[in-house]
Amino acid sequence: MLHYDGISWATMPNHPANGPTGIWGSSGDDIYVVDSSGWIHHYNGTDWAVVAGSGSYALYDIWGSSESDVFAVGYSGIIIHYDGTSWVEMPSGFSYELYGVWGSSGSDVFAVGRFGKVLHYDGYSWSTILSSFGNHFYGVWGSSGNDVFVVGPSGIIFHYSSFSTRSWIYDYNGDGTSDIAVFRESSGLWAVRGITREYFGSSGDLPVPGDYNGNNTTDIGVYRSSSGLWAIKGVTRAYFGSSSDTAIPGDYNGDGNCDMGIFRNSSGLWAIKGITRSYFGGLSDSPAPGYYNSDSTKDMGIFRSSSGLWAIKGISRIYFGSSGDKIVPGDYNGDGPWETGIFRETSGLWAIRGVTRSYFGSGVDQLVPGDYKGDGKDDIGIYRGTSGLWAISGVTRVYFGGSSDTPVAR
Repeated sequence: MLHYDGISWATMPNHPANGPTGIWGSSGDDIYVVDSSGWIHHYNGTDWAVVAGSGSYALYDIWGSSESDVFAVGYSGIIIHYDGTSWVEMPSGFSYELYGVWGSSGSDVFAVGRFGKVLHYDGYSWSTILSSFGNHFYGVWGSSGNDVFVVGPSGIIFHYSSFSTRSWIYDYNGDGTSDIAVFRESSGLWAVRGITREYFGSSGDLPVPGDYNGNNTTDIGVYRSSSGLWAIKGVTRAYFGSSSDTAIPGDYNGDGNCDMGIFRNSSGLWAIKGITRSYFGGLSDSPAPGYYNSDSTKDMGIFRSSSGLWAIKGISRIYFGSSGDKIVPGDYNGDGPWETGIFRETSGLWAIRGVTRSYFGSGVDQLVPGDYKGDGKDDIGIYRGTSGLWAISGVTRVYFGGSSDTPVAR
């Protein structure tokens, strides 16, 4: 281990000899080092001493908010915390290597590792906020808890805003990926594959899932148009809208919470509860709201199939598609802003403007694009109710649900 005193570099005496892998310190007299044998070493300004570890697994990185609040990460998802008195292993919920750790404070800590995992600690527990399965992450750093960067192989860099504010993800367990899920109106069943089965709502209700409390996890919710009731399980109940309205939930002010919203095509009214009322579009238009620019705010948009017009309020007007096409806007290249996209039932064509043209599915299928890999890109996907088939292009084929179910993956 080398030390720089402002003039030259020199080897430190009695430094750890077990293959140091990470270092952090609160001052020149208070330094911690972890090594590939799993030991945690402390330097007090004069001597080194082993303060924790078992010698049976590797540790890869260490960071602290102060000398009495230190985190070390390593093999099998291990996280060891020092609270100023003792070192205690914390449950991370992750069973593979963690390679890097950093935080803006002791209650806002990030750890990264294999399979593109980014874990976050809020002062109470760890949760996974990103799973980019095609990559591993080796380092993490930020200027604040809202400005964090993670890095991996092949030059990959993720910025915190690119995965913490993706309100279009229907992510029922908060792991950063779209989940396969259905709503069965006849019984009020919500079935989320591998996660949960719950009953909420009844016949006549429309599913309106979203992250209504800003915890990066999708909440189950229904809209009862007969009365204008929005019921969000465990979060809120409110009345907004009527039987002639289309529910258009989303984050329209960029605060990380899903907002209740309706579109009334008889008048072109967009009403977002507590935020705005605006007139945009008309009777022959389909609502096409989405995240069309580089911020985290959902934009008002319409698609006019008679002419192929996409009009995004305050952003753009383009022509793409034609009569009979279904709309599938989304972020298919991972650059942040959504692209306009259409699905043509007669041929199974997916045409994503400026990105791709692909044939997948047919007129009997429902469209379920989403980020099923957790890499920040929308994947092309279909749900075939006749057989319960979910086919996600290049990702998976599974059977879940049936002909009476509505997919709730977007």
